[in-house]
Amino acid sequence: MTKALIDEQTVVNTNTIADMFGVQGRRVRQMVEEEIITKVGHGRFNLKDTVKRYVTYLKLQNEKNGEKEFEESFDHEKYLHEQAKRKKTEIELAQLQNRVHDAEDVERVMNHMNTAFRAKILSVPSKLALQLVNIEEAEDVQEILAATMREVLLELSEYDAAMFITDEEDEKGEESNGEAKDN
Repeated sequence: MTKALIDEQTVVNTNTIADMFGVQGRRVRQMVEEEIITKVGHGRFNLKDTVKRYVTYLKLQNEKNGEKEFEESFDHEKYLHEQAKRKKTEIELAQLQNRVHDAEDVERVMNHMNTAFRAKILSVPSKLALQLVNIEEAEDVQEILAATMREVLLELSEYDAAMFITDEEDEKGEESNGEAKDN
């Protein structure tokens, strides 16, 4: 029994190469055209040289793909970073234009407005009790109540953007205008 040895002189056909590489014969011919592998004759390949060239080709492709993935991930991260910077700048601009406010400022102003509204609502009974005691006509009572309620509700409608500006922001604004505040 003789064993077939593969040496530097072993030559195989296109079908053997296609079978080894897991591709079709057409792809083997394309690899020859792309100079990935070389023929030693018509449809004949030196086995060791062909395998060596194909492995080198695969390594280079893998390195290129790794670099491409790295560049894509780096570009994506750079894109996300730029998007975040843009959003931050838009928020800062909106704050300068008093279109958005810090949560603490909104909470402070809303607490102030709610406290003032609560105080006015709670003062209504004592304010109206003496006025309504001697009135017998329901229409007159209703008119007085409605007028008082409009007055109380007016408290909620008195929105002023300047209420959201803190003393700290006032100082910054005056300093940037060259009018530093004296303390």
